[in-house]
Amino acid sequence: MGNGCITKKKKEPLLKIVDLMGFEQMTIRCRGDCVLCDRKDIEGFESKSVLEKNKIFVCLNCKT
Repeated sequence: MGNGCITKKKKEPLLKIVDLMGFEQMTIRCRGDCVLCDRKDIEGFESKSVLEKNKIFVCLNCKT
């Protein structure tokens, strides 16, 4: 007789789109190019749309 196959649990994704349905966007603090003042490689916040592929980056100076 051969070895039996033991079924393993499928790996779950870290975030499910169903969990994010109440949210329309996520904000992440990172470095990037500001769309308002055109500063390059500056620290700020990037807002990403969960349902669409839109994103915008705003530096800390323009945020305040």
